[in-house]
Amino acid sequence: MGGTSADTGDHCYVAVIVGVPSDFSSEGDDLSLTTGRFVCTRLGDHLTRNGHTTPEFVKGGCDEDWGVYFESTEGEETFQFYIGYFPGDKRTDPEMMFVRYYLKRPFLKLLFSKPQGTPPRHSLHATMKEFGEAFAYSRMLSEDEFTAVY
Repeated sequence: MGGTSADTGDHCYVAVIVGVPSDFSSEGDDLSLTTGRFVCTRLGDHLTRNGHTTPEFVKGGCDEDWGVYFESTEGEETFQFYIGYFPGDKRTDPEMMFVRYYLKRPFLKLLFSKPQGTPPRHSLHATMKEFGEAFAYSRMLSEDEFTAVY
């Protein structure tokens, strides 16, 4: 299956990158929105199988000027997902896409602070690792690894 080998025990991950065959992208799609929607659909299905629900307004993802936005709820927690092109290693065949995830915070808290990461032992990390493993290539990223590219 996927190429992810890191366990999610005490690591504080913020994203998973996945390799998507280039035949999912469209010519002239600089933001990889077509590929982002494909990843979003698979993410939505995976999260639903793992007990999440998706608000009707965001089913299938919302196109933004930077990529695709998605969110889900599990129990009392709501999560935000940002899906976009990841400028990965050019030696790899598939197009790389990132899925960055956060706990959703109330609007006023969001205005005055940075997005809140998911705690290191949160079950979402294992869910996202499993999601990545459904692709030909995947890798979990910490904040430092993600910001080194973005």
